[in-house]
Amino acid sequence: MTDYAKLEQVVPNLVQNRVQRTFPDGGARLWQVGRASWRIFQRDFYFQAGITLDVHLHRDGLPESQTAGARMDASSLAEVRDYGRALPLVRDVFPRPFSIAVEGVPVRDITMQNVPRQQGDFVHYRGVWRLQPLDGCAQPGESMMRLTFAVECEPHWFLPVAPVEGRIASALVENMEAIRDYVESRRP
Repeated sequence: MTDYAKLEQVVPNLVQNRVQRTFPDGGARLWQVGRASWRIFQRDFYFQAGITLDVHLHRDGLPESQTAGARMDASSLAEVRDYGRALPLVRDVFPRPFSIAVEGVPVRDITMQNVPRQQGDFVHYRGVWRLQPLDGCAQPGESMMRLTFAVECEPHWFLPVAPVEGRIASALVENMEAIRDYVESRRP
């Protein structure tokens, strides 16, 4: 997740990825272009968007003061999305990932947000990768990790996100599966 220079080798929908600088916390400033495609009437269509992102690591989890909304025991992802839609987009305050919220389960977060006045197709973009080691859930001698992702964005007016929102969500599933497959392929 933090080998920034090699991300496009793992994440299939990332077509450009350039490290512009690194930060002392282990994060980096990246230029990325993501691409989603779909087929209609035997013709391929593509949606592509670029962004300059600042990525930061939070080894003990994101502080509550930088997390949008309250913890909730939601019965569905739709309930979480409806709740999140009502929250304002605020710089340096990130969406709360749909994750395990039990005391004692460790949390490590990687945040990303667009850099103001830098190249990109979004007015506002912020997201969180949440990693939760699940000690005691795997077979003896093995480990297990829960990885979740939450993103909220506001595109520039010219970006046609609404017609392809479902495809973007499908691309995210493909990316998550590719990350899982990459990690599992590197296990001894």
